[in-house]
Amino acid sequence: MISANTPFNQTNLLDCLKPEEARRAADTISELQPYIQRPYALVGGWAIRHIAHVNDLAVPDRPLGGIDLVIRGDQPLRPDVDKAFAITHFHEAPAGNFLKLLHRENGMKVDVFHWPIVHPDISLVPFDRSSLPVQSPEDQYAKTVWDMTKVLRGESVDPKQIEDAKMLQTVADSVTSNQVFVQLYGNRQPSLSTISEGFNSALSAISDKPELLATNPHESLGAFSCDQCVTDGPYRLTPLSQA
Repeated sequence: MISANTPFNQTNLLDCLKPEEARRAADTISELQPYIQRPYALVGGWAIRHIAHVNDLAVPDRPLGGIDLVIRGDQPLRPDVDKAFAITHFHEAPAGNFLKLLHRENGMKVDVFHWPIVHPDISLVPFDRSSLPVQSPEDQYAKTVWDMTKVLRGESVDPKQIEDAKMLQTVADSVTSNQVFVQLYGNRQPSLSTISEGFNSALSAISDKPELLATNPHESLGAFSCDQCVTDGPYRLTPLSQA
Protein backbone atom coordinates (compact mmCIF):
# COMPACT_ATOMS: atom_id res chain seq x y z
CA MET A 1 0.00 0.00 0.00
CA ILE A 2 1.25 3.47 -0.85
CA SER A 3 1.61 5.48 2.34
CA ALA A 4 0.11 8.93 2.81
CA ASN A 5 1.87 12.10 1.76
CA THR A 6 3.87 10.77 -1.18
CA PRO A 7 4.18 12.25 -4.68
CA PHE A 8 1.95 9.42 -5.95
CA ASN A 9 -1.09 10.61 -4.03
CA GLN A 10 -0.28 14.31 -3.78
CA THR A 11 0.30 15.07 -7.46
CA ASN A 12 -2.73 15.87 -9.62
CA LEU A 13 -3.54 13.16 -12.15
CA LEU A 14 -3.95 15.72 -14.90
CA ASP A 15 -0.36 16.96 -14.56
CA CYS A 16 1.04 14.01 -16.53
CA LEU A 17 -1.17 14.69 -19.57
CA LYS A 18 -0.87 17.15 -22.42
CA PRO A 19 -3.34 20.06 -22.08
CA GLU A 20 -5.85 18.84 -24.68
CA GLU A 21 -5.69 15.27 -23.37
CA ALA A 22 -6.16 16.54 -19.81
CA ARG A 23 -9.28 18.48 -20.81
CA ARG A 24 -10.84 15.51 -22.60
CA ALA A 25 -9.90 13.07 -19.84
CA ALA A 26 -11.31 15.32 -17.12
CA ASP A 27 -14.57 15.85 -18.99
CA THR A 28 -14.90 12.12 -19.69
CA ILE A 29 -14.32 11.00 -16.09
CA SER A 30 -16.60 13.71 -14.70
CA GLU A 31 -19.45 12.62 -16.98
CA LEU A 32 -18.90 8.92 -16.35
CA GLN A 33 -18.71 9.02 -12.54
CA PRO A 34 -22.50 9.38 -11.93
CA TYR A 35 -23.03 6.10 -13.82
CA ILE A 36 -20.45 4.06 -11.86
CA GLN A 37 -22.25 1.76 -9.40
CA ARG A 38 -19.39 -0.14 -7.76
CA PRO A 39 -15.87 0.46 -6.37
CA TYR A 40 -13.48 1.29 -9.18
CA ALA A 41 -9.93 2.37 -9.95
CA LEU A 42 -7.98 3.96 -12.78
CA VAL A 43 -5.49 1.65 -14.51
CA GLY A 44 -3.72 1.46 -17.87
CA GLY A 45 -2.00 4.18 -19.84
CA TRP A 46 -3.11 7.16 -17.76
CA ALA A 47 -2.11 5.47 -14.50
CA ILE A 48 1.26 4.52 -16.01
CA ARG A 49 1.85 8.13 -17.08
CA HIS A 50 1.13 9.26 -13.53
CA ILE A 51 3.55 6.68 -12.09
CA ALA A 52 6.30 7.85 -14.45
CA HIS A 53 5.60 11.52 -13.76
CA VAL A 54 5.73 11.30 -9.97
CA ASN A 55 8.96 9.28 -10.16
CA ASP A 56 10.65 11.89 -12.40
CA LEU A 57 10.80 9.43 -15.29
CA ALA A 58 9.99 10.13 -18.92
CA VAL A 59 6.24 10.09 -19.49
CA PRO A 60 5.41 7.87 -22.49
CA ASP A 61 5.48 10.08 -25.57
CA ARG A 62 2.42 8.69 -27.28
CA PRO A 63 -1.21 9.81 -27.49
CA LEU A 64 -3.50 8.77 -24.67
CA GLY A 65 -5.58 6.22 -26.54
CA GLY A 66 -8.32 6.14 -23.93
CA ILE A 67 -9.13 5.63 -20.27
CA ASP A 68 -8.98 2.21 -18.60
CA LEU A 69 -10.96 1.42 -15.46
CA VAL A 70 -11.44 -1.67 -13.31
CA ILE A 71 -14.82 -1.87 -11.61
CA ARG A 72 -16.29 -4.49 -9.28
CA GLY A 73 -19.31 -6.55 -10.24
CA ASP A 74 -20.89 -7.91 -13.40
CA GLN A 75 -22.94 -4.75 -14.00
CA PRO A 76 -20.45 -2.00 -13.16
CA LEU A 77 -22.30 0.89 -14.79
CA ARG A 78 -25.88 2.04 -14.80
CA PRO A 79 -27.58 0.83 -17.99
CA ASP A 80 -28.51 4.40 -18.91
CA VAL A 81 -24.82 5.24 -19.40
CA ASP A 82 -25.69 5.30 -23.10
CA LYS A 83 -27.12 8.81 -22.56
CA ALA A 84 -23.58 10.23 -22.43
CA PHE A 85 -21.55 7.42 -24.00
CA ALA A 86 -21.93 5.18 -26.99
CA ILE A 87 -21.65 1.53 -25.87
CA THR A 88 -19.59 -0.10 -28.60
CA HIS A 89 -18.85 -3.49 -26.98
CA PHE A 90 -20.20 -5.57 -24.11
CA HIS A 91 -18.69 -9.00 -23.46
CA GLU A 92 -19.60 -11.51 -20.76
CA ALA A 93 -16.87 -13.93 -19.68
CA PRO A 94 -16.01 -16.16 -16.69
CA ALA A 95 -13.02 -13.92 -15.89
CA GLY A 96 -15.30 -10.86 -15.82
CA ASN A 97 -17.36 -8.69 -18.10
CA PHE A 98 -15.92 -6.06 -20.43
CA LEU A 99 -17.41 -2.78 -21.67
CA LYS A 100 -16.05 -0.41 -24.30
CA LEU A 101 -17.48 3.10 -24.37
CA LEU A 102 -17.06 6.15 -26.56
CA HIS A 103 -17.78 9.67 -25.26
CA ARG A 104 -20.42 11.11 -27.55
CA GLU A 105 -18.95 14.62 -27.59
CA ASN A 106 -15.15 14.43 -27.37
CA GLY A 107 -14.57 10.92 -28.75
CA MET A 108 -12.56 9.66 -25.75
CA LYS A 109 -12.62 5.86 -25.44
CA VAL A 110 -13.21 4.14 -22.10
CA ASP A 111 -12.49 0.46 -21.48
CA VAL A 112 -14.12 -1.03 -18.38
CA PHE A 113 -12.65 -4.28 -17.05
CA HIS A 114 -13.66 -6.53 -14.19
CA TRP A 115 -11.76 -5.82 -10.96
CA PRO A 116 -10.66 -9.04 -9.20
CA ILE A 117 -11.35 -9.15 -5.48
CA VAL A 118 -7.81 -10.03 -4.42
CA HIS A 119 -5.30 -7.32 -3.60
CA PRO A 120 -7.43 -4.16 -4.01
CA ASP A 121 -4.45 -1.82 -3.54
CA ILE A 122 -5.43 1.73 -4.48
CA SER A 123 -4.69 5.31 -3.46
CA LEU A 124 -6.89 8.36 -3.80
CA VAL A 125 -5.04 10.77 -6.08
CA PRO A 126 -5.92 14.45 -6.65
CA PHE A 127 -7.94 14.89 -9.82
CA ASP A 128 -9.14 18.26 -11.00
CA ARG A 129 -10.91 19.57 -7.86
CA SER A 130 -11.61 16.14 -6.33
CA SER A 131 -9.79 12.79 -6.26
CA LEU A 132 -9.72 9.53 -8.19
CA PRO A 133 -8.81 6.01 -7.01
CA VAL A 134 -5.70 4.77 -8.82
CA GLN A 135 -4.25 1.28 -8.80
CA SER A 136 -0.78 0.84 -7.32
CA PRO A 137 2.43 0.55 -9.38
CA GLU A 138 2.72 -3.05 -8.17
CA ASP A 139 -0.72 -3.99 -9.50
CA GLN A 140 -0.02 -2.19 -12.74
CA TYR A 141 3.35 -3.91 -13.16
CA ALA A 142 1.83 -7.34 -12.51
CA LYS A 143 -0.93 -6.75 -15.07
CA THR A 144 1.50 -5.41 -17.68
CA VAL A 145 3.79 -8.41 -17.31
CA TRP A 146 0.77 -10.72 -17.57
CA ASP A 147 -0.20 -8.99 -20.81
CA MET A 148 3.35 -9.53 -22.07
CA THR A 149 3.07 -13.28 -21.50
CA LYS A 150 0.54 -13.51 -24.33
CA VAL A 151 3.55 -14.08 -26.57
CA LEU A 152 4.12 -17.41 -24.81
CA ARG A 153 0.75 -18.49 -26.22
CA GLY A 154 1.61 -17.22 -29.69
CA GLU A 155 -0.41 -13.99 -29.37
CA SER A 156 0.86 -10.54 -30.31
CA VAL A 157 1.79 -7.88 -27.78
CA ASP A 158 2.11 -4.13 -28.23
CA PRO A 159 5.68 -2.75 -27.97
CA LYS A 160 4.40 -0.08 -25.55
CA GLN A 161 3.69 -2.80 -22.99
CA ILE A 162 7.34 -3.86 -23.05
CA GLU A 163 8.39 -0.24 -22.51
CA ASP A 164 5.87 0.22 -19.71
CA ALA A 165 6.89 -2.99 -17.95
CA LYS A 166 10.54 -2.00 -17.99
CA MET A 167 9.68 1.39 -16.46
CA LEU A 168 7.34 -0.08 -13.84
CA GLN A 169 9.95 -2.64 -12.85
CA THR A 170 12.20 0.20 -11.68
CA VAL A 171 9.64 1.74 -9.30
CA ALA A 172 7.36 -1.09 -8.15
CA ASP A 173 8.16 -3.07 -5.01
CA SER A 174 9.39 -6.44 -6.29
CA VAL A 175 8.01 -8.54 -3.43
CA THR A 176 4.52 -7.03 -3.59
CA SER A 177 4.48 -7.17 -7.40
CA ASN A 178 5.30 -10.86 -7.29
CA GLN A 179 2.56 -11.52 -4.74
CA VAL A 180 0.00 -9.79 -6.94
CA PHE A 181 1.18 -11.65 -10.04
CA VAL A 182 0.99 -15.05 -8.35
CA GLN A 183 -2.41 -14.31 -6.75
CA LEU A 184 -4.05 -13.04 -9.92
CA TYR A 185 -2.41 -15.05 -12.68
CA GLY A 186 -0.58 -18.01 -11.16
CA ASN A 187 -3.45 -20.44 -11.75
CA ARG A 188 -3.92 -19.18 -15.33
CA GLN A 189 -0.32 -19.98 -16.33
CA PRO A 190 1.07 -22.44 -13.74
CA SER A 191 4.38 -22.72 -15.59
CA LEU A 192 5.18 -19.14 -14.51
CA SER A 193 5.93 -19.28 -10.81
CA THR A 194 7.14 -15.67 -10.40
CA ILE A 195 6.68 -12.30 -12.06
CA SER A 196 10.38 -12.28 -13.00
CA GLU A 197 9.93 -15.58 -14.80
CA GLY A 198 6.98 -14.16 -16.70
CA PHE A 199 8.85 -10.99 -17.63
CA ASN A 200 12.03 -12.77 -18.75
CA SER A 201 10.19 -15.56 -20.57
CA ALA A 202 8.18 -13.01 -22.54
CA LEU A 203 11.30 -11.04 -23.49
CA SER A 204 13.00 -14.25 -24.61
CA ALA A 205 10.01 -15.25 -26.74
CA ILE A 206 9.93 -11.84 -28.39
CA SER A 207 13.65 -12.05 -29.08
CA ASP A 208 13.07 -15.39 -30.81
CA LYS A 209 9.97 -14.21 -32.69
CA PRO A 210 10.02 -10.40 -33.09
CA GLU A 211 7.03 -10.65 -35.40
CA LEU A 212 4.92 -11.13 -32.25
CA LEU A 213 5.32 -7.41 -31.56
CA ALA A 214 2.39 -5.53 -33.10
CA THR A 215 1.09 -2.02 -32.45
CA ASN A 216 -2.55 -2.08 -31.31
CA PRO A 217 -2.97 -5.86 -31.74
CA HIS A 218 -6.60 -5.64 -30.55
CA GLU A 219 -7.74 -3.20 -33.22
CA SER A 220 -9.31 -6.20 -34.94
CA LEU A 221 -12.02 -5.96 -32.27
CA GLY A 222 -13.60 -3.35 -34.51
CA ALA A 223 -15.12 0.01 -33.76
CA PHE A 224 -18.66 -1.20 -33.08
CA SER A 225 -19.82 -4.62 -31.86
CA CYS A 226 -18.31 -7.98 -32.70
CA ASP A 227 -19.15 -11.69 -32.53
CA GLN A 228 -18.44 -11.72 -28.78
CA CYS A 229 -20.85 -8.91 -27.96
CA VAL A 230 -23.95 -9.61 -25.88
CA THR A 231 -26.97 -7.95 -27.45
CA ASP A 232 -29.65 -9.05 -24.98
CA GLY A 233 -27.88 -8.04 -21.76
CA PRO A 234 -28.32 -5.01 -19.48
CA TYR A 235 -26.61 -2.65 -21.92
CA ARG A 236 -27.94 -1.43 -25.26
CA LEU A 237 -25.20 -1.48 -27.87
CA THR A 238 -25.11 1.76 -29.82
CA PRO A 239 -25.51 1.43 -33.60
CA LEU A 240 -22.70 3.04 -35.57
CA SER A 241 -25.19 5.43 -37.19
CA GLN A 242 -26.10 6.86 -33.76
CA ALA A 243 -22.59 7.28 -32.33
